Amino acid sequence: MKKRKPGVTFFFFALAVTLLLYSVGLALYQTQGGDNLYLDYRDTPSYTRTISGLIADAYYMALGSQSEQQQGQYMLDRENGNLDYFVQSNQGDGIKLFSNTEALSPGVFNNLISGGNYSEYIRIAEDKISISRDSRWGSIDETQQVLENRYAAYFDTAIRNTIRSGYTSDVVIYLAVRPEGQFQPHGDLYGTWSSWKNDVIILGVLTILACISLLILLVVAIKHKSLALANRKIAHMMGWFWLEAKAALTVLAVLGGWRALELIFGSSEFIYLLLFLSCFWWCWFLLLDLCYNKARVFTHNSISSISKWMLRFVRSLENKHDFLQRMKQRFIILVASEFLLILLFFVFLYIAPLGWIIDVVLVGLGIFLLVDYIKRYNRNVDEFGLVMDYVREVKNGTVNEPLILPPEDDFAPLANDLSDIQSGISRAVEEQVRSERMKVELVTNVSHDLKTPLTSIINYVDLLSKEELDPAYANDYVKIIAQKADRLKNLVQDLFEISRANSGAIELHPEQIDVVALVEQTIAEMDQRADALGLELRTQFAVPRLMVWADGKKLHRVFENLLGNALKYSLAGTRIYIAVLPLRQEATIIFKNIANYEMHFSPEDIVERFQRGDASRTTEGSGLGLAIAKSFVELCGGTLAIEVDGDLFKATASLPICAQPEAEAPADEKAPEPLHREEPEPPPAPGEPPEAPEEEP
Repeated sequence: MKKRKPGVTFFFFALAVTLLLYSVGLALYQTQGGDNLYLDYRDTPSYTRTISGLIADAYYMALGSQSEQQQGQYMLDRENGNLDYFVQSNQGDGIKLFSNTEALSPGVFNNLISGGNYSEYIRIAEDKISISRDSRWGSIDETQQVLENRYAAYFDTAIRNTIRSGYTSDVVIYLAVRPEGQFQPHGDLYGTWSSWKNDVIILGVLTILACISLLILLVVAIKHKSLALANRKIAHMMGWFWLEAKAALTVLAVLGGWRALELIFGSSEFIYLLLFLSCFWWCWFLLLDLCYNKARVFTHNSISSISKWMLRFVRSLENKHDFLQRMKQRFIILVASEFLLILLFFVFLYIAPLGWIIDVVLVGLGIFLLVDYIKRYNRNVDEFGLVMDYVREVKNGTVNEPLILPPEDDFAPLANDLSDIQSGISRAVEEQVRSERMKVELVTNVSHDLKTPLTSIINYVDLLSKEELDPAYANDYVKIIAQKADRLKNLVQDLFEISRANSGAIELHPEQIDVVALVEQTIAEMDQRADALGLELRTQFAVPRLMVWADGKKLHRVFENLLGNALKYSLAGTRIYIAVLPLRQEATIIFKNIANYEMHFSPEDIVERFQRGDASRTTEGSGLGLAIAKSFVELCGGTLAIEVDGDLFKATASLPICAQPEAEAPADEKAPEPLHREEPEPPPAPGEPPEAPEEEP
């Protein structure tokens, strides 16, 4: 919502201003006649003109010819139901009475005034006019005043001359207008009242719209920060247009808005109001552009933009690589040359007497330039294809020879650079392989050389442990030496095995192995150790048998290491879970335990050589166990994955499943023996000198 606030705020601002302009403009148009500016329709000019016409028609009835009398009576009778009248004339051949009432006698005067329910009474007698509204009478005397009152002002020239001549002194006219609530839907009086009522309703609606608009503008003024942000965005969009375009549109908006304003007051077409509003908002956007962009409004024009575009175009032809710059220049030269040749073609075609000959030459030259460019382009494409193939060979490590291109070719420098890179990579790889081989050989030789003296140390320590040494605490020293010598022996053995595994020199004896049985054997060997440590082993075997193709001794060493780590580093009183599951054509062996220390290592680091989970190194271990286990599993064609989730340590070994044997294995065929550590040679008998151990080749 925060991102949409400026847009919403400006939408309501634009809506409020549009409604305000619309209501004000329509109100001005509605008030052109002036009828809807009065609270009473009887005070409007339209009502006055209508009554004046009816009075004139009454005079025609009293003084006119027979046709004029009929016309006047017709006009008065049109108001039947809305107007009662009585006209009396005492000229010529006697008294003439005209009325739409029932009684044609002087007594009807009193009936008109006192008996009827009328909103206005008008009496004209002896050139004097009396007007009464709601039984309140008023009188205007003197003929001149009659001519100047609001009714007589609308009389035509004939009636005015007749009144001035004094012929109307014997005429008595009574007009009684019924209340607007009793009007019949016909006649001029009803039309005057209906038009006034509609105009008043429209003005009321427009007033409500204007009030709503002002209220919205007040709310928008409170949210002025959002409106200012919207104005900045509009100014930013206005900044995209050139000065010339904005100037032309502004001139059109001013002229169009002025013309639309004139047409609004001359016609009720809604399209003119829309045109005016469009012009207004364009001027408003231009004002925002001037307020926020300021000088940029005048600097961002077509000339500066085209100049910048031409400068960028020229710079785009430049490139730090020579062959790319040459390719761009060739293309630009080709396009410019072809355009020039086409221009000359039409010039000589219509001007020169023998222009067709020159045109043939121009066409030939254009074809030659195009063919030459295509040949160069195809050659560059072929060279680039050779470079791509060479890069792919470098990636795959199958490069035998360097890439050599003719010196005049565009890609020759790139080919030379790639050849140098390949030579450098080859030298680096050879040095890395040589270094790795030397490291493996060093570890192997050192492990082998340490094995012989270490065996002698273990033998002599064993001899010392069988003697009663004096003083007595020397026996404790011998025990400590025996423990450290045994640990050193295990470390040397681990170094020897991992170096052989990494170098690929280890000897494998793959066979069909039942991993379920092998895991059960490993658990049985370490069950007493788990009881002594207060740990409980929980197993989950999904199938009774699960055959894999692997080296039994190496696989047993892996399970022994994983379970040994779980026993060594598990929290006291917890459980160790061991599961064997067939998943996706693989045998999955899972070891899970809760660690007794906080694990800060990553699963990728812990399987590296000499990496230990116990950073303080207070426990026994060389940091090679998981590395050896991973190497052995991978040699058997599987994978070893480590997962750490809080205090949960999870090791998962996956091995490909082989086909189950159709018949049961023979009784004497058992699970492979676990890999036992090499026992030291038996010590010589007391009193006999020990034999020097035979050094291994």
